Amino acid sequence: MIPLRISTQNSSQLDVIPETVSPLGYAELVKRKSGVFDCTLNLMSKNVHENGNRLPGSSAIQCTIKFAKRPTLFALVSGGWLPAPLDCSAFYLVDRNVIIELERVASSSQTEVAKDNEQTWWLNTLKHSDVRFNSLLYAMEGMSRKTPTEDEFKSELENGRIAIQKAIPDGSVIQFDEKTMQHGYNLLCDSNVRYEKEKSFLVEISEIISTQFSKRDKKNQEKARDGIFSTANKHQLNRDSIVLIYATLSCLYQVGGRSPGWKVLKPKRNLSAQDAHNAISDIRNIEVAAAMQAFFLKDGSNGVALCTQDIGLAELWCAMNPKAELTKEQTFIGEWFATKDLFPQLNPKEIETLIGLVEKTFP
Repeated sequence: MIPLRISTQNSSQLDVIPETVSPLGYAELVKRKSGVFDCTLNLMSKNVHENGNRLPGSSAIQCTIKFAKRPTLFALVSGGWLPAPLDCSAFYLVDRNVIIELERVASSSQTEVAKDNEQTWWLNTLKHSDVRFNSLLYAMEGMSRKTPTEDEFKSELENGRIAIQKAIPDGSVIQFDEKTMQHGYNLLCDSNVRYEKEKSFLVEISEIISTQFSKRDKKNQEKARDGIFSTANKHQLNRDSIVLIYATLSCLYQVGGRSPGWKVLKPKRNLSAQDAHNAISDIRNIEVAAAMQAFFLKDGSNGVALCTQDIGLAELWCAMNPKAELTKEQTFIGEWFATKDLFPQLNPKEIETLIGLVEKTFP
């Protein structure tokens, strides 16, 4: 978290190091446009100086902050998102697209970097963060658009760490020992049976969900919806795959080719297994991040955020508001809240009906 300097209405100057910042929601994501971005923040801090004098106790502050460049680096946290430098999480799960961009910036000349100053500016804010970086998601996705082998997974964990450290020399990057690497790979293997079913499901269903239905074409839209349910049952998907199922349904109820599910799944005719792998990796990133947030909440630490540049992934996260609960048996129970933002075509009553059908089909 970077320190903030805030000018008040009575001309005072506050220097603040926030402890918590309330997350922004879906509406702030979609209003991002080129140029200036402004948002209202609510934050808490015990470290506030007014005109150089430290204030006693804790302070609750509401302020408007303006960035000269629209956010392109998102910290996905419980309840929403924040521009990465405004997030107070202790750990970042850094996804593959961020690490690849960090590598690109680190190896580019100053002239090349200057041409892409918006994206580079946000990436450079990570250099001033005291967060700890984790390359787990980078390794889980793999470099070959398929599930990595054990050797590939362990190699990518280390490659991701090295890439982050090279781009952020003073940053704190988690280095995995052999035992922790094995634990991470076991986590990947545990989900592999479900992954194969989901991949086959997505390849088969992609042509249906690539069709853009208008609200007037309700008959064919309902036929496509029932096709999603029957295909999911054919591939033996259950409630563990609920994020993917909601994402496919989101494609049916898009407006003008726009919905969070559409942006993540990128449906098309003849979707390849490699394309499906990429989409399911994004879905898995959401699931892993929500589970780890539950663990850190239980542990009492500052928490973990999913750090991404993927606007579609950020929109799906906010539209589903994912949460997870850690049980006494140390297993995770996920909660997913389908909202109007997930289904732009539908009104609240129609969304309620659709959720009821999902709950009935996947109890």
